[in-house]
Amino acid sequence: MSRRSVLIMIFLVLALLAYILFNIFDFEKNGIEKSQIILKENFQKEYRGIIKAKYLDNKNHNFETLELELSNDTNYKWIPYGKESYKLYNFIEIGDSIIKENWGYTFKIKRENIDTLININPKN
Repeated sequence: MSRRSVLIMIFLVLALLAYILFNIFDFEKNGIEKSQIILKENFQKEYRGIIKAKYLDNKNHNFETLELELSNDTNYKWIPYGKESYKLYNFIEIGDSIIKENWGYTFKIKRENIDTLININPKN
């Protein structure tokens, strides 16, 4: 191999390493931002929606996850936080309506013949 070929190979290997490292660190940064967005959405001022799915997210540490379709036609994954979040996750069923108002931690769950209030404090 000529000296030029060796230099090109070294440059390509270094460029590939730099690309891989940049993507790893960028992925971690995006993961943090996404978790902060999820927490912010969990406890935003108010929302009304319908539970579309309920599952353990095996791509995210098996967190109990709910997918909601909000009244403004937006969707997002919702991870109930806090020590008492299991109450909400175990009680809620697909098709239930969920209502949260006024910055609080109280969630109103509506089903055909059931109206239930569940309180979750994310700081617990």
